Amino acid sequence: LQQFVWSEFSEEYKPTERRETFYPSVVLADRLYELKITDLPTIPYFPVSTHLEWTDFRYYGLRSANAYVLVFDLSNQDTFQYIRTLREQIYEARDMRGVPLLVVGNKQDELSPAVASGTRYRDIVNLVRKHWRCGYVECSARFNCRVVQVCTI
Repeated sequence: LQQFVWSEFSEEYKPTERRETFYPSVVLADRLYELKITDLPTIPYFPVSTHLEWTDFRYYGLRSANAYVLVFDLSNQDTFQYIRTLREQIYEARDMRGVPLLVVGNKQDELSPAVASGTRYRDIVNLVRKHWRCGYVECSARFNCRVVQVCTI
């Protein structure tokens, strides 16, 4: 998000520790869009009820989000399992008709050729695109590659 909002990249990775909200403006096809992007720390589960959201994730707005962007680390394929589980919980907990979901593989610059040509990697891409039928983008914040595309799909 730092790359998209401020055009900055830090070599020192710091995981999100608390909820942060950003309000960037984007011009797309000659139209101005005011975005509200909420960056959240890793959550242990998606709340299945408004009561659980209120008690465990107050002010996160998880169940009322207008869109979801699930990000995983391409250089650590185990992180995909986390977003896979989270996606399942989201679909079980709320009506997703008309709610966009985008899956983002980040750290494309750290993806080795061996991993990129591997079966597990191809299975992930196929699962997201063909079975989940949602958007999928790979990006690199380090090189500002496809970062804007992630936030404008």
